[in-house]
Amino acid sequence: MLKHSFLSAVKILSFTALTLFLFSCKSAPQVEPVDPLNLIDATAPIIIYIPVTANRNFVEYAMVQMAGMSEKDAATIAGRTKNIAISTDSDGAFQAALEGSYPKIGINMALSEKKGWKSAYTTDTTLPVVFYSSDQFGIQVGNPDSLTLVAGQTASPLLKRYENEQHRLILASQGVEDSIEENPLNSKIYDFLKDNNNLEIRFYSQNPAAFLNKFLGKALSLGLTNLSGSLIESKADKTFALKLDLELTGSTISKAAVKMLKIALFPIPAKIVQTGENHVQITDISLTYNQLIKLIKR
Repeated sequence: MLKHSFLSAVKILSFTALTLFLFSCKSAPQVEPVDPLNLIDATAPIIIYIPVTANRNFVEYAMVQMAGMSEKDAATIAGRTKNIAISTDSDGAFQAALEGSYPKIGINMALSEKKGWKSAYTTDTTLPVVFYSSDQFGIQVGNPDSLTLVAGQTASPLLKRYENEQHRLILASQGVEDSIEENPLNSKIYDFLKDNNNLEIRFYSQNPAAFLNKFLGKALSLGLTNLSGSLIESKADKTFALKLDLELTGSTISKAAVKMLKIALFPIPAKIVQTGENHVQITDISLTYNQLIKLIKR
C-alpha cells in the first residue's frame, strides 16, 4: 500500500511539473520527441505515413489545398518537417501529426489572423493549450512544442494525446510505468508504415472494404481482411505510382477477386495478380495528388 501511494504521488507530482513546464514557460522547453504515429487515431480506417523529404512536392501542395496556406508558408513548414502521420475516418475527418522543427515565432507568423487564422485554447488538456483555426478550410492546427505540429478538423484530441505521451515519457525516464501505451497502433501496422526507406508514402486500411469502395467509387464484396499500399512519385506531374496489396479470406476468393478487380478497374490497364494463396497485388496504376487528398479529407 505504501509503495502504491508513493508511485501515485510520483505520477501526480511528475505530471503536474511536466504540464506546468510544457505549457506555462515562455521560452521553448526541451521536450522528448514524440512519434507522430502515437498522436493520431490508431483505430481509424486508414493510417498514412509520409516521409517528407522524398515527397515534399505533395506535402506543400496538400498544405495549400487543405489548409489554405500560401505557397511560401507551405514550403517553409514542409522544409522543416521530417515525417507526417495521418489518420482518416469513413466520414472524411482526418487527424495529422508532424515531426520536425517548428519555432513558435514562425508558426505564429504563418497562422496569423491577417492570413485568416484565429487562435483559441483547448480545455481538454490539463492546462489550456493554444491552437489556430481556419473557418474557411475547416481545420485546426496546434503547436504544442518546437518539434511537433498537429492538425485536423478538431485539434483537441491530438493535443490530449500529446500531453498523455509526454506524461508517459517523463514517468518512463524516472523508471515509473504508466498505463498509457507507448504505441497504440498494432505492431504489424506500425512496422509496415515505418519500413519505407524514407521514400515511399505507406498506408494501411483497417476497414479495407470501405477503402477499396472509396478508391474505386463502387462497392465490391471481395472478402477482404487487410489492405496496405505504397505510393512513390512518378514521372507524371502531381502523380504517384500506386501499389496495393490485398489480403483475402481464401484462395478461391482470391482468384475471383482478380477477375472482379479487372472488371472494376477497366479501362485502366492495371496489373492485377494473385501473389499468394490469400493475397492479390495491384500495380501499374496511378494516383494523383488530388485523389490522395480526397482519400484523406472528403
